[in-house]
Amino acid sequence: MGNVESSNPYAGVDELKDALTGLETRLASIEQGHRSALLNAELDSTNEDLAGGLRPSQASGGGGGLVVAGATVKCDRGVSVLVGPVVGLVTADQARVLVEVDAHAEVTAHVCLVDESCPGGREVRRVAMRLEAKRPRCFHLERLLPGERYLVALGGVRREDALSRVADFRTVDLGPAGEVRLLAVSGDRPEAVSAGEFNIWETVHARVSHAHLPAPHLMLHAAGAVSLRQAFEDAWTLLRRNAEASSGSQGGGGFEPGAWEAVCEQAAERMRLAYRFAWNLPFTREVLATVPHLMLGGDADMYPNFSICAELTAEGGGYVAATALRLARRVYWEYQRQLWDPGVPALLEADAAAAQAACTSLEMKTLREAREKAVSRAETAISELKQIKPARKGAIEVAQDVLKIRKDDLLEAMAKEQSSLRAEAKARRLLSPDGEGEGGPSECALVRVSGSVGVLLVDSKFGALGVDGAPLPAPDALNQVFVSDASWGLLERELLGDSPLRCLVVLSAEPLADCSREATRDQASGGGPFDALYARWSARDKDQEKMLSMLFDWKSMEPYRELLLIGGGLRCAATSLVRDDGWPRTALPGGGRARQLIVGPVTDTVRDPWPLLPLEGRLGPASRFAYRHRPLRQQRNYAEVLLKVPAPPRPKTRPNQGKAGKAPDSSASAGSGGPDRGLVARVAAAKIIGHFFEEVSVVVGPVVGLVQARAAVVLVEVDAEAPVACILVDSLTGSERRQLKLLPANRPFAFKFESLSPGRHFVVRFEGVENGADRMGSFATPLAPARGKSAAAAGLLTAVALHGDAPFSGQGESSAPGQGGAPGAALWGALATEAARPFGGPTCFLHLGGQVEMGPALAEAAALLGRAAREPKGSAPRARLEGAAADALRGAYRTHWNLPGTRQCLAHGCHLTLRGAADVGVSLLGGGEDVDGDGIADGASSTGGGVSGAERAALCGMAEAVYREYQRQLWDPSLGRDGGGAPGCSDAAADASASHGEWHFHKLGPRLGVFLLDVRERRLWGPTDAPPTEVPLVSPAQWRAIDQVLGLAGAMHLVMCSELPLVEDGPDDALTKSRAPGHGHLADGWPAHGPELRRLVSALATWQRHEAGRRVTLLCGGAGYHLVSQVEHRNGTVMTQVVAAPVTGSRARFWAEPAGVLDDDLSYSHGVPETGAEASAGSVVLLRFERDEADPKALNCAETQVTSAECRGGGLGGALAAKGGDSDDSDDDNDNAANNRGAGGAGFRAAAFEAAFERPEWLEVACARAVAAPPPASQRPKLKSLYAGLAAPDCVAALAKAFKGGLAGGAHPSTSDPLAFASAVTPLLTVWFYRDAGDGLRDAALPPSPFLVEATARR
Repeated sequence: MGNVESSNPYAGVDELKDALTGLETRLASIEQGHRSALLNAELDSTNEDLAGGLRPSQASGGGGGLVVAGATVKCDRGVSVLVGPVVGLVTADQARVLVEVDAHAEVTAHVCLVDESCPGGREVRRVAMRLEAKRPRCFHLERLLPGERYLVALGGVRREDALSRVADFRTVDLGPAGEVRLLAVSGDRPEAVSAGEFNIWETVHARVSHAHLPAPHLMLHAAGAVSLRQAFEDAWTLLRRNAEASSGSQGGGGFEPGAWEAVCEQAAERMRLAYRFAWNLPFTREVLATVPHLMLGGDADMYPNFSICAELTAEGGGYVAATALRLARRVYWEYQRQLWDPGVPALLEADAAAAQAACTSLEMKTLREAREKAVSRAETAISELKQIKPARKGAIEVAQDVLKIRKDDLLEAMAKEQSSLRAEAKARRLLSPDGEGEGGPSECALVRVSGSVGVLLVDSKFGALGVDGAPLPAPDALNQVFVSDASWGLLERELLGDSPLRCLVVLSAEPLADCSREATRDQASGGGPFDALYARWSARDKDQEKMLSMLFDWKSMEPYRELLLIGGGLRCAATSLVRDDGWPRTALPGGGRARQLIVGPVTDTVRDPWPLLPLEGRLGPASRFAYRHRPLRQQRNYAEVLLKVPAPPRPKTRPNQGKAGKAPDSSASAGSGGPDRGLVARVAAAKIIGHFFEEVSVVVGPVVGLVQARAAVVLVEVDAEAPVACILVDSLTGSERRQLKLLPANRPFAFKFESLSPGRHFVVRFEGVENGADRMGSFATPLAPARGKSAAAAGLLTAVALHGDAPFSGQGESSAPGQGGAPGAALWGALATEAARPFGGPTCFLHLGGQVEMGPALAEAAALLGRAAREPKGSAPRARLEGAAADALRGAYRTHWNLPGTRQCLAHGCHLTLRGAADVGVSLLGGGEDVDGDGIADGASSTGGGVSGAERAALCGMAEAVYREYQRQLWDPSLGRDGGGAPGCSDAAADASASHGEWHFHKLGPRLGVFLLDVRERRLWGPTDAPPTEVPLVSPAQWRAIDQVLGLAGAMHLVMCSELPLVEDGPDDALTKSRAPGHGHLADGWPAHGPELRRLVSALATWQRHEAGRRVTLLCGGAGYHLVSQVEHRNGTVMTQVVAAPVTGSRARFWAEPAGVLDDDLSYSHGVPETGAEASAGSVVLLRFERDEADPKALNCAETQVTSAECRGGGLGGALAAKGGDSDDSDDDNDNAANNRGAGGAGFRAAAFEAAFERPEWLEVACARAVAAPPPASQRPKLKSLYAGLAAPDCVAALAKAFKGGLAGGAHPSTSDPLAFASAVTPLLTVWFYRDAGDGLRDAALPPSPFLVEATARR
């Protein structure tokens, strides 16, 4: 029916004739193009080429002449393009292009053909049109060639617009294979994309502009091409205020002639601004000008639930609401419907006439009401005069004459009102499709892309509006008009009649098959916001069944037909299959199925309704249709479809077949008795494309930086530029906080989360990366004290101090038996285990320098920079070499921060770092670091390559930049670009002379402050020829920051962190020893800079003495031993210095005197140092801050050293030590399980950890309550669903595999303790939950958390 072409013996002649005509047209076009090129060559002989091969002429101020794609374009500096060009419907020989300008002008569309004969383009046609100011119009381009690329340049506009606003499209030519490529989007709300967040329009633009990918034939917009809500509300307010101002209560006489029409124009202009804003955004504007677009409106294009909203009905909103809806619909016609409907200008004229008649009627009504009030006032005046008997004769007669005049005026106004009502009724009938003047125009239409492919626009929104814009009267929302009678009539004509279409794409504002009707009714019964569900297809049983039946019946009428359903509006995405169980047995076997794509949003906020909606089922108990959804969760998206619609075989004409002969049936192949499946139209591919890319991996991270009560920083680096989502999962509630950012390739990126809840444990995970299951972390926000309570309510604070992570230096000395050549692996693994404990782990890790070994990488970078210096400045080879040098420095971080144990530890807790010598390269610091007595002092040869001063400055800048990328971003994610410098912190965005410092201050809780000094700034950027003792350790800017911190209120305990010990020797002894061979490094220390040391210590002692209860702790690294010292001021102030030994670096002997003085006021004494002779290699210091019982305001600090020898018994530390520190990048499941259990492994635990890290009392109470309390009745159905999912064989097998690898089949020591079990099992469950668990189980269960697992284990 309609697919069989008529047999014509002269078909070959006709084809030859068409081919010759096309060839003649092409030759004429080429000749005209060459003739224009000769003229343009003279015009452009003195101009340079612009981007894209465009050549402008000499013009100034936006006027003059211009050559674009071979067309000579005249410019008008007084006309600007507001919107466009927007490419509308494009067929084989026609196209529509929408343009809006800001002034009345004649604009010319220059149509230029781009092909092999003229790659630069040549003009083949021009269409001129008189455009009104601020009114979009479509150019209708005809007589185009199929399958060709065209550029459309605009003449009569300013020069900038003529150059930048060029439409680029290709006409339809399906070819022998009949391939049609479609894109589909929905839900464009640009304001929902936060600053810095990835915008998927970039991906769409890259797809449509890619030169080596097939161009899409059409982009479908399933509602939400713009977000009109705010503009609609503004217009509504404008209309309502003017209506109230003109009412009789203001004493006015109603609307002046034309006044209401002017107000309506202002309201419509406000709505047009929404289109101009959205359609001019970067990437969106380019996509609109590149791909043909077909748009169907929905709620977002008007107002949420506008067809059923009670406030917009005639009863609820009156004529103001009706006017607002009519204007919104009119603007929708102007911008969206006009892209495919050439009848829109006539439709707009009819609407304008109806609106004009309605305005006249409204003005006549207000005039009549005003005159009625005037008659009433005159009658009242006569009555009063009769009662008081006026002294002046004839007063009553005069009043009666006035009354008579006013009655005559009233009769005249009533007559005019009746006349205007008749004119309005006539205008309404012209606009109404049924001719009765009630229902508005139908938005349903069948748009033919080619002879065999059509797009059916199914409207379920606008049919509820009348001609005047008001929703049609209905008893309730469920009985409002869903699909108008006019739309049903059009659908019956197009679908039930004979049609040549072989593939039908059905576009609807909401999916035709979303969920079961019972589920929709259950949700809609909640009332309130759930009334929106009444506007869905599943809430309209009869309409949904009738529509799907009509579509599948159309498909069953011919064996070659295919059906594709596309819907939007739900702000979520899914690939669905709709099945017709009533498919005729005589039809094509297996044809009773159709794909459905639920698309969107492209920029709007994503929501996930699938936990509330079943993913598969039957639409209704008596329905013949069933569905199955495969959702794409929590991603903005678009869809791409490939249709294959091969042409039917041309019937062969036999010699004896006359005119009356019957054409052979093309629905059956020879000898098969059925259709040839190679000729069946089909959906070859249909995919929802989210905002994540494939083959993207994390190379560094996550590294958890600064964590405060309501904010946290998480750093990560990926190996390709890609959008990546960082998700925080609240372990107690399962709620998620997510950020989607476009991450650069091989550059660390810091996510900053704000407005978090205090006292919560969060699991960190990533989406958009392949190794996200192995790259998870966690942290706990501090518990902020409640108002009116003491700061002690914030809980216990613990910190881990460590420095000197040098696993590749001195392994022969630092390795201990059983470590297998992995220095510090056991200690790092134990720290990772403690950091991952929810609520009971360290509050913060303080890294006191030496986080990486930059020496080898610095030598490589110096060599590359030396080669780069021989290349010309600004050249590509030089830029590549400089980039390779910086990447060599980054490689040090990628190596160190991915070592077993180190990676897991950095992924949990809170990590703050200060800059040390190893972090920038000891060789950059000059001769003071010499420990061999060679006396190098100038730093020029210390890099090993004899670099010049300029090369050293370049290396210093590069090392500083890389340090800031990886370490400063942990507490300053914006690197000072946000302009919000915190007190006591260096400013990275300052001018070059004052922006090299890396000191920072933070409050960890209400009473504890931590200041991390930078003693390397002046050594890096100061004079290189000065002796080290004359180079200051602290810059003037840092001294100002210290003074600022000491002046802050609130902190009662200040921890001053330094890479180097503040107190070792006295100043005189230090200077003497620094001159001895092998001790030149002492010239860099604090004791050799006596004035600075005394200034700092005196200031701290003064601060401590200023208020009772204050404490100061000096926390230092930079030494090869652990040491505790006391510094005493003669005023009685005592401060404690704690020196941490290296975590993996080499130990050293303690050479200082046991006691001494700094000056007349300050003295010191050292405890017994623990050096390499008394302690195992590798240790950290635990600091425990707790309230002083004698002084509640005071916060005391207790320190404990933990060595690697104490951490080799079990947990991750034991596992890594047993593995010998092998890399954990293996793909083996057991290796991955071991890596993940490192974040919470159990077994042996160091006694110091057991004593230092106590769980808060409230958590113990909560665990006990969770064990004792049975699940509430409301959760039992969900639990049954969860139990059923867990009992599934595939689920049991997957969990058994995970537990077997991660818990040694149940023999893991953690199985004996609920807390240890939760710590070990949670990482395994988390990986399984996000990677392997099905959608149904994820809908029924909260994400795994240590709290929930522990409560379950205790039960």
